[in-house]
Amino acid sequence: MTTIIGVDPSLASTGLVTWRDGRFYTSTVVTSPRDKTEQRHHAIVMRILGMRDPAPGRTLVAMEGRITPGDDAVQTAMDLAELRGVLNHGIHVAGLPKVDVHPMTLKVYATGNGRASKADMEVAARGRLGRHLHCANDDEADGAWLVAITLHHYGRPLCPMPKKHLAAVGKPPWPPFTLEGPA
Repeated sequence: MTTIIGVDPSLASTGLVTWRDGRFYTSTVVTSPRDKTEQRHHAIVMRILGMRDPAPGRTLVAMEGRITPGDDAVQTAMDLAELRGVLNHGIHVAGLPKVDVHPMTLKVYATGNGRASKADMEVAARGRLGRHLHCANDDEADGAWLVAITLHHYGRPLCPMPKKHLAAVGKPPWPPFTLEGPA
């Protein structure tokens, strides 16, 4: 069975959406700032690795790519960069292929607007993907869109998308991967 894991990384609240057997499974990994950073990283990596298919070559991770810090605090950008490094390492060691989808690319696919807000992404997920899943928060909505764009690229779109949105599907450098199992 094929497994696609959408990851919206955040040290405080990582949105995870898994697609397996034609169904979505959503969760959010919430970690406490009171815990050591290493414990928080470990909790997120272990949750992701626990979602993979045990058969080699049957899981692909789609992770929201890096943002440019802009007005964000430098420490927040550093924390997210550190978390992404740990996630990349854990995914690599587990032998899972991964694609990074730039946030603006994901927003174009979901809403047609590369500057869409978190709320816009959540509304779009409920509207277009709602029959497939329930998103508890905007982190899970981003994870769902990561799964949706991945499935679309590999030939199994979840729903019709407007032409304006489809240009985003070709943007990331997609790794070789084959979808198997039921739609």
